[in-house]
Amino acid sequence: MPTYTIKVQRFDPSIDKEPYYKTYTVPYEDKDISQLSALKALRYINQYIESIGFDYNCRFGGCGRCGIMVDGVPKLACFAPLSEGKEHTLEPLQGFPVVRDLVIDRSKTYERFLNSSVSIKTLDPIVKPKPIEAKLWWETLNPLNRCKECMSCYAVCTALQVEKRWESFIGPGAMMQIYQRAMDTEDQADRISQAAFSGAFQCVQCGLCNTVCPAEIPIKENIADLQQRAAIRNLKPADTSSANWPLL
Repeated sequence: MPTYTIKVQRFDPSIDKEPYYKTYTVPYEDKDISQLSALKALRYINQYIESIGFDYNCRFGGCGRCGIMVDGVPKLACFAPLSEGKEHTLEPLQGFPVVRDLVIDRSKTYERFLNSSVSIKTLDPIVKPKPIEAKLWWETLNPLNRCKECMSCYAVCTALQVEKRWESFIGPGAMMQIYQRAMDTEDQADRISQAAFSGAFQCVQCGLCNTVCPAEIPIKENIADLQQRAAIRNLKPADTSSANWPLL
């Protein structure tokens, strides 16, 4: 039977001073599925070897709760294939407080999604929704609806992880919530101003968010669009390198 070598970062803040790594050997053979996923490997370790902390729900890439670092890259564990004969390293998403092992505290980041005020704002109640133009729906709004809130984009964001602009940039995921409403023909709020005051210009356009987004949302291009729209309205700050100005 094929075997897989998995190195997992272990850490329980209540008893451990520092994170450490432990290596496991996982046997797996399935005639219908040629490769073992990171999630199945973790479930095997937890059931047959020893208790290990990890998070998941749907098991088919819909919920985003199983996001972890696989060989240094943010991925959904349920969709991350492992290769026989190669040692794979599984770690918690970068930049988040660790609750235990691969379980992270996402609460502060989720607050940013809530602060984006994603609900539609209109002066009058919506009695009958207006038709959405097909191109707008399929090319812009529908992809944004596929966001899994897995936080992978936050784990690689240069502005957040390297430049440490957590106090001035709402982050790529929450910025996509704002962009969705900016493009929504029903919404009447000033989303361009909201984007500018939520740190749209703090984005350095590195594009790493695009490479790890499991929903394949063009995050970089969407933020660039918000930046351009804000600049046209003279909402671009004179110094975009500053990480000290507060969020809206």
